[in-house]
Parts: sequence; C-alpha cells; structure tokens
Amino acid sequence: MWTLPNIITLVRICFTPVIALLPFIEGYWPKLIAFIIFVVAAVSDIYDGHLARSRNEVTDLGKLLDPIADKLLLFATLIPIYWISRQRHDLYDIPIWGSIPLWVCLLPMGWEHNQYAQYWNEFHGGFVAVTLAVAAALTVYSFVVYLYRNRRLFTDTAANSPSSR
Repeated sequence: MWTLPNIITLVRICFTPVIALLPFIEGYWPKLIAFIIFVVAAVSDIYDGHLARSRNEVTDLGKLLDPIADKLLLFATLIPIYWISRQRHDLYDIPIWGSIPLWVCLLPMGWEHNQYAQYWNEFHGGFVAVTLAVAAALTVYSFVVYLYRNRRLFTDTAANSPSSR
C-alpha cells in the first residue's frame, strides 16, 4: 500500500491547499512559489503513474487517490483564479466580470491602450468566464462519474478495513 507512487500522490494531495492559499498572500513570491509547486505537482502526476506501471506497483489505493489528487489540484488552481478575478479586480486591474488578466496570455507589448485592446479585454473576459465555468462543470461531472464507476473500491476498502473486522 505504501508504495513510492502512492506516497507521491499523497504528497500531491497535501500540496493542494498550499497551491490554493499562496495566491492570496500579498506579493510576487507567493504567487511564483504556488506556480512552481503546481508545475511540480502536475509533472509528478505523470511520473507516479509511469513509476507504478513500470514497477508493477499499481494498487487500488493508487487508483482511488490519483484521480482525486488530479481534481483537487484543478480546484486548487481554479478557485483562487476565480476569487481573485471577482474580488480583487481593483488590485490586479481585472475586468469585473470574472476575467483573468491579459498578461496571463500575452506579455504587454505596448498595445494595451490601443482600440483593439478594449475589444480584446471585453471578449477575453466573457470567454474566460465561460471557459472556467465549463471546466469546473466538467471537473465535477468527471469526478461524480469516477466515484460512481469505482464505488466498488470504496465499499471493498470499507469492508476490508481493520476496524470493520
């Protein structure tokens, strides 16, 4: 049960609150650290699956925890983006209707005050709001489907736990 791939997955789960909370700390460094931890967690997702298969250490616990870790990582990223874009728009100069800032997609290149920049900001704001809503809905849907399809893992695990004997 305590294989290296499962430990990596558990560490990824433990880092999700850190990723979710660091963006709310003032300053540049907490946001950069959150990004670095996110990238490491995303890469570790690929690595732990490969490691489990190559070592023949695929376990029911790993099958259960890996998708949960993926969803938590996604929520730990989307929730701060949504909250900051809705509540802190004055600090980050984000349009009120839920957009993430333009510099996430492009570095400012001197055209941010151009007539097309206003059009882009309006389009971008609506597009990002819809895209984030669809991504969140699909994430919840896929998690529910996962729980339904793997309900046997939950019942088998509960029935075989030492406390139920």
